[in-house]
Amino acid sequence: MKIKNIYLIIVVFMSFLSLHSLVNKNEKYRVGDVKYSILSPEKFYEENTDDWVLLDGRNIEKTRLHTVLGLQSIPDARGMFLRGDNFKRDDGNQDPQENRRIGSYQPDGIVAHSHKITLNPTHASLSDYSNRRIGGTGNSGTIPEGDTQDFGTQETRPKNINLFIYIKVR
Repeated sequence: MKIKNIYLIIVVFMSFLSLHSLVNKNEKYRVGDVKYSILSPEKFYEENTDDWVLLDGRNIEKTRLHTVLGLQSIPDARGMFLRGDNFKRDDGNQDPQENRRIGSYQPDGIVAHSHKITLNPTHASLSDYSNRRIGGTGNSGTIPEGDTQDFGTQETRPKNINLFIYIKVR
């Protein structure tokens, strides 16, 4: 009899825990929180409530996030790197584009720079050079004429891992 009662208490307690975890599945997250996941949207929605959506630029007018921020739609983060806001940072390592709106897009960029070219005409035939002179006096050499070959990939990017990005909207 005692074993049956203990068993019944355990079953009831476990059922309570299961129900509690279903009801409070997203309790630790708040509206506007962002979550990375390796789960595809289909699998993610099976495992999470519909409070979460893929950060894909969709309209959010009928959500709590719209009420809180007044945004009509969320940013589209697909294929993008996320960058932290400067928020009071002023140590020279911040985003040089100040006062960006949260969720705003920033296009590709390469920092302005130059390269020094040093030529040694003794290692090339005279036909490799034009008659354009380098600054200086006397026989300072000539500048080769032509174009460099394309080098690199389709974009400038750091090493990365591809994940899905979701945002809590309800």
